Amino acid sequence: FRKAIVAGAVGLMLGGLFAVLWLPSLFSGGIHGWQIWLPVFLTLLTARWLAWSWVTNRIGSRRSLWRLAIGSTAVIGAFGFGIAYRVLEVPEIAEIEDDIRFAETLPSFDDKQAGRDLRRAASLFKESEPTQFNTPLDPPLYVDPNWLEHEKLFRRTGLEQIATVIHYGYPADRPDVDALIESAFTTDWEELLREAAKKPTGVMDDPTEMTFDYQFTNLDLLRKMMIVYLAGGLQKQARGQPEVFVERLEIWLSVIRNVKNRSTIQSVHAATGFEVLLFLAFDRWLEKLDAHPDLLWRALKAIRYHEEQEPYNPQWTLLAQQTVARRAINTPSQWMPNYLDGIQFRNITVKSEEAQAESDVVAFMWTVPWEQERLRRVIGLGNVPTWSLEQRDYLRGLPGAVFLGIRSGELVRSRKEADVMVQTHHRAAMLKIALRLHHADNGQFPLKLQELVPKYLDKLPIDPHQPDPTKSFGYRVCVSGEAIPINDQNVRFIPDPDILNIGSNDPKTLANGVGAICGSVVCWGRPAGFFDPPFVGPPLPVEEPIGPAGTAFLPGAMGGAGSEPSMVGLEIGLLQMIPAPNNIVVPPGHAIIWSVGPDRHDHGGLLAHTNPWANGVGDIIFVVPLPAKPSVKKP
Repeated sequence: FRKAIVAGAVGLMLGGLFAVLWLPSLFSGGIHGWQIWLPVFLTLLTARWLAWSWVTNRIGSRRSLWRLAIGSTAVIGAFGFGIAYRVLEVPEIAEIEDDIRFAETLPSFDDKQAGRDLRRAASLFKESEPTQFNTPLDPPLYVDPNWLEHEKLFRRTGLEQIATVIHYGYPADRPDVDALIESAFTTDWEELLREAAKKPTGVMDDPTEMTFDYQFTNLDLLRKMMIVYLAGGLQKQARGQPEVFVERLEIWLSVIRNVKNRSTIQSVHAATGFEVLLFLAFDRWLEKLDAHPDLLWRALKAIRYHEEQEPYNPQWTLLAQQTVARRAINTPSQWMPNYLDGIQFRNITVKSEEAQAESDVVAFMWTVPWEQERLRRVIGLGNVPTWSLEQRDYLRGLPGAVFLGIRSGELVRSRKEADVMVQTHHRAAMLKIALRLHHADNGQFPLKLQELVPKYLDKLPIDPHQPDPTKSFGYRVCVSGEAIPINDQNVRFIPDPDILNIGSNDPKTLANGVGAICGSVVCWGRPAGFFDPPFVGPPLPVEEPIGPAGTAFLPGAMGGAGSEPSMVGLEIGLLQMIPAPNNIVVPPGHAIIWSVGPDRHDHGGLLAHTNPWANGVGDIIFVVPLPAKPSVKKP
């Protein structure tokens, strides 16, 4: 074109066309500099090659046309190669569609009836939840002597105080506690739990129905329900009805299976917390139980059935997370507006028009064939833990990448460790029951665990922590009483959002302000509604060093001390290092069983490690109490 205006217009049109083709990649991140600039460089080089022919009006000569053809081919080739490389640089691994195949194995609508019953039960429980759950009991239950100086700040709610029953046993002469527990049973949620327990195991929170802003409100309601349900079972036992707790043990084991089955990390984490609390309550029940071999056999059958179900596979949790991620990629308009507005994980339905428009543009860009194929491959990498780092690299720059990139290796490892600990509690509970049955028949505990086979157990359960997969738990009978030293240090966290009014919503200012005034604090970033076990009862151990008293720090939702909060929502509270009790006191005549624990070294049950979720030196000790004196039924 001889006229500069015409040439410029045509150049802008062609350049704009090529630029538009790159827009989807710009909205998806992961572009290398050469992919953009190589076509530009080749275009400029071709223009320089043709400049003399254009100036001398010989642009139509054969030689110039050949140059134009070669240059245009090079530009188009570089452009096409850049787009192709976006797809081909991501390996297409054999497991790329494992999450899709996993989603196809999830229970059908009819088979998920148990999960739907649990959701309905949670809704009914919410309707009957008494307002007294949110106010402190007066006088409080089981005040920890270590916290007497903080009692003005440490005013646990009624529900949190009821949870201490699971740690310490049901209190005598507390009609206010009796009334509070009974007031939670005004709707038919307990009957729905019974019905769910009779049905095949389903899925409560289906990964195929989730995106990143999914609210796990049912998990928190189930946690509250469980506290009331188990405390109520111990209440019934105190009134001379120990059989009620066994029924609730059977039902709640079924609840745990439904919550844990093929679901995401949030649900599996919740189920793990449920199991820990359940077996704490079981210990309180066993301590107050007289002979009752019929109830012991029934409890043993329930726990053994639970143990024999399809074993937990951490890969299912990973694939469930992957299912959510793939669905999020396919439906970004469902979660991205809240992400762009900065209100993710909050129960807010109002979305700004700007965020909705931007998310619609991103959703369209992600449907372009080469970006769709690239994202398919990138998400598929997360199905294999060894590819998790590469997946995070390929996701860099993608909107919402912080949620899409799963640390799959860490997830699988942590869930394996948690499952080993849960198995330890299952198997220890079976041994406790078998030992009590032996005592009911013979008036004493056996000299060796092998005497429990085959009358009470088909075989001895293997200690999950044992490096030798053929060894069971350690065992001895305490003849004259023992004091087993504890090798732990514990901390207590008091969640209290109203400790102080700092006058700021900025996390750093808030945490540092509380820290400066109150001393040691924690400001924990977490999503609203995310399951968090209640910080009640005995001092709770933590896995990582906290830092000296008087310091303020900001652990992220998945990070350690000092990291930035990666999720919105804060819990503010006091934090204090508390010395662990010096010993586990075992009365004469009680039996002791132990697992070698996370250090996988047998200390002979002479050194205790009481933090089940952290590595440490010592055995995990379980005390088997003697039968209680027969109780008298109360009205």
